[in-house]
Amino acid sequence: MTCEDPSSRSFATSPPDDRIRRGRGKIVRAVSRVVDHEEPELVMELLAQANKLNMRSAVGTPATVVMIVATLWAATPHLGLIAWGCGAILVGVLHVSLHIHYRHRADERTPTFWRRRYTVAMGVGGALWGSISVLALPGGDHEEYQALVALYLIAVMAANSIFSSPLRRLFLAFQVPLAVVGVTGLILADTTFTGMLAVVVIFSLFFSFGLYDQSNSAAVAAVRLAHRNSALLVELRAERVRIDEANAELREANTQLEHQAAHDSLTDLANRQRFRAELQSALVDARSSDSWVGVAFFDLDRFKLVNDSLGHLVGDQLLVAVAERVGSVLGPGDLLGRLGGDEFTVLMPHLR
Repeated sequence: MTCEDPSSRSFATSPPDDRIRRGRGKIVRAVSRVVDHEEPELVMELLAQANKLNMRSAVGTPATVVMIVATLWAATPHLGLIAWGCGAILVGVLHVSLHIHYRHRADERTPTFWRRRYTVAMGVGGALWGSISVLALPGGDHEEYQALVALYLIAVMAANSIFSSPLRRLFLAFQVPLAVVGVTGLILADTTFTGMLAVVVIFSLFFSFGLYDQSNSAAVAAVRLAHRNSALLVELRAERVRIDEANAELREANTQLEHQAAHDSLTDLANRQRFRAELQSALVDARSSDSWVGVAFFDLDRFKLVNDSLGHLVGDQLLVAVAERVGSVLGPGDLLGRLGGDEFTVLMPHLR
């Protein structure tokens, strides 16, 4: 019989706290994938599109509120209806303020910052729009007006499916509070008819998810295409710059090669090939213009002695000095060349 040290025993399972933390992490990641399913690189562009759409909806908020208040005024508690109308208009003002702030400071904030602000604004807006069934639901003897309230809730749901189509987070932030508060108000009325209306609103909530899925797919696909086109355009521009730089380097290299092919590397005078080509051209011109061409040839005596006694570096310096001195006394049309070694030539065209 052997005794096992408990401290050396390896447990196959993790401590309960670790398992709980890992389970919570999995839940958070799963919820995040459902709520924020868009590609991270598209978030700012989707936010910009959502900002424009919500701005347009905010512009139409006052007219919508006036229409709803006018249709429900005869059968609804006025104080609650006014309170709801003021809240809905404040939501529009909030969206306008957020739009202006985003337009001027979008580059200074991260996508997370803007997404959180929009989520809060959409959540508040959804709760206030849904509060019409709590603050301004007509009494039990006005079933047609109660149905009208439910119709307004469903219409706002459908509109939100379009206005918040770029980002699922914004859709859920507005839609869920709207449905919860709206259904709560209908249920609190405690009548069979309002209960049926609550069921219709719940059904409309799930139906709006299908409508949203279609609009969201189209919005994300459009932004994704625009993002890829923009990235491709930037890449093409960068490639064009690289091609232009390569062409400039190639032109410079060709110019240098052409210069090296026609000039002596030490003295930068015309080499044998260029001097011969210039001589042929001068002879052709001389025949047509009845002029003369002069050619002088000279070399340096005892140049080998300079190289042997003082070194090739001094000999090269001597060749450069000779080229500079002879070139300084030539005419404007004359050409000085070096055939090689210490041999120089001078071409003097158009002599009379």
